[in-house]
Amino acid sequence: TGRPHLWVLSVGVGDYRDAGLRLQYAANDASALAEVLAQQQDGPLYAEVHTLVLLDQQVSRESILQAIDSFLGQAAPVDVALIFLAGH
Repeated sequence: TGRPHLWVLSVGVGDYRDAGLRLQYAANDASALAEVLAQQQDGPLYAEVHTLVLLDQQVSRESILQAIDSFLGQAAPVDVALIFLAGH
């Protein structure tokens, strides 16, 4: 199609062990952003939109690095990759 793909890695952590660090909206923000950007598929800018959302207990240093390598690593040189991080 000639149009790039959009690759979105959206990470939200609000559920921390320390109750004083809990965030009410981080996971929701990460999910909502991925949903909104997914609507750009077949639009004027992107031929396809690929999203991966990691939330709360799914998030670790290793899971983020794995997602960058295996998920975002699929992006072609002409594609656009976005990493969104919500948390402390």
